[in-house]
Amino acid sequence: WFTHNDSCLTFFFVKDDPLSSPLGIAAGKGHTEIVEKLISAGAVINYQNKNGATALFVASKKGHLEVVRLLLESGAKDLPYKDGRTAMSVARTKGHQQIVKLLQQYKV
Repeated sequence: WFTHNDSCLTFFFVKDDPLSSPLGIAAGKGHTEIVEKLISAGAVINYQNKNGATALFVASKKGHLEVVRLLLESGAKDLPYKDGRTAMSVARTKGHQQIVKLLQQYKV
């Protein structure tokens, strides 16, 4: 339902939460199709919440390879979390080797 209803997408996109963004939530849940829709609707790829988390950081931490790929293809950068961790470092720590390789390929 959500991915076929643009008015719902717009509502979701403009929701303001200081701890997360709609793109970050979808990325963290591994919802590739929703991430794609949000990007198409104009979501800020490199938005950082108040803790510094980006959609790329969250997707890398959770191990969502296809979401990471989509974000990188859309221009995501590996911006540091407030404690200095990056998407690369959390992917490595969590053992998500395919994501580490993908991040290396994109040289983010």
